[in-house]
Amino acid sequence: EDGTLIGTSFLISFGYWIGSSFAISSVSFVCNTHLNLIQILCLNGYALFSHCLVLFLATFIHTGHDHLLFYGLWCIVGGLAAIRMVYLQN
Repeated sequence: EDGTLIGTSFLISFGYWIGSSFAISSVSFVCNTHLNLIQILCLNGYALFSHCLVLFLATFIHTGHDHLLFYGLWCIVGGLAAIRMVYLQN
């Protein structure tokens, strides 16, 4: 059962990454931007990595019923990744 759970999580994670990248690529084609698919995959993967890092840290450091650590890390690490992506676009 553990192998099935891990396989499903990998399938969903990579499926979301690739699927959302293709959706962003379609929108960028319609909007006539100058981003190719590789750039979109890299930017989207960079954005999702910060969420994976927060989940990893919160899993091992999380204590009790206080979710302040999770949301604090999420805002800081995810926010820094979002700011970095904005500066990459300019």
